[in-house]
Amino acid sequence: MKVLEVNHLETSFAIKKNKFLAIRDVSLHVDEGEILGIVGESGSGKSVTMKSVVGILPSNGQVESGEILFRGTNLLQIKPEEKRALLGNDITMIFQDPMTALNPLKTIGYHIEEIIIRHQKVDRVSARKQAEAILNIVEIPDAKRRLTQYPHEFSGGMRQRVVIGMALVNSPQLLIADEPTTALDVTIQFQILKLIKKLQAKNKMAVVLITHDLAVVYNMCHRILVMYGGKILEEGTRTEIFDNPQHPYTLALMESIPNLESAEKSKLEPIEGIAPTLDNMPAGCPFAPRCKHAMAICGHEMPTKHTFSKTHSSYCHLNGSNPAHGGSDA
Repeated sequence: MKVLEVNHLETSFAIKKNKFLAIRDVSLHVDEGEILGIVGESGSGKSVTMKSVVGILPSNGQVESGEILFRGTNLLQIKPEEKRALLGNDITMIFQDPMTALNPLKTIGYHIEEIIIRHQKVDRVSARKQAEAILNIVEIPDAKRRLTQYPHEFSGGMRQRVVIGMALVNSPQLLIADEPTTALDVTIQFQILKLIKKLQAKNKMAVVLITHDLAVVYNMCHRILVMYGGKILEEGTRTEIFDNPQHPYTLALMESIPNLESAEKSKLEPIEGIAPTLDNMPAGCPFAPRCKHAMAICGHEMPTKHTFSKTHSSYCHLNGSNPAHGGSDA
């Protein structure tokens, strides 16, 4: 069953009296109990897409068109109070930097208890018990004492566990994790991702994991969306994306990371150039200016969707030929 379904979403930003589309005709879905990964470089539209879903765009941003369906209900058409009841309860989000998500003047207990009281309508004593229980679930030791402490008394990894606890305390149906391990060292990253996967499986949540790290999506996700220039360029299962990439951008991402298992020595292949800005978006495929396989048509005409299986599709003028084998310039 689809927990979240986004259809033809377009989101714009007003900059110096001009309006630019940041998200362009994006459609996606997340099923119950599934982890969906959204991967791409910074500025590709990953976070803006999900911020459009939960309605936390900056003041100069707005959803222009499309549908955002949560279990069949269009979030763009319900009343603000109905949406507030969903957010923090059925739909929750983990942000990149836990320190900015926590009020330095409030205790950890206060942060968690306020979420419980707002959505469950219980008293402070009951909320405190639940807050202590959730800290135990996210594996923070000495939970009772920790509730009385402030964010600066926690390490980065511990703060991220607190934010995860805040997101999970009301047993959400959809969890959006926006680069949840960006500021953490490798060991703590592993612990946090393992924790998210464990809690996701236990609660059968739908999870959207936003990241630029291909290793993370490989180990965490069931399906993967590859975004660039505010558009989805390829979509498929983990096996389809990693074993049979069909878009040159997907392949370029693969080639830009080291392969520690390969017996042959080879140089990394960086993606030359920079990502397009909102005021300088190509008319055709957004990746065309940086693509080694680009043809004349790529610069002025956006390719249509090409389907390889029920779950695997891409948008490329190579017409389904695998870019790993050179594609076609015909």
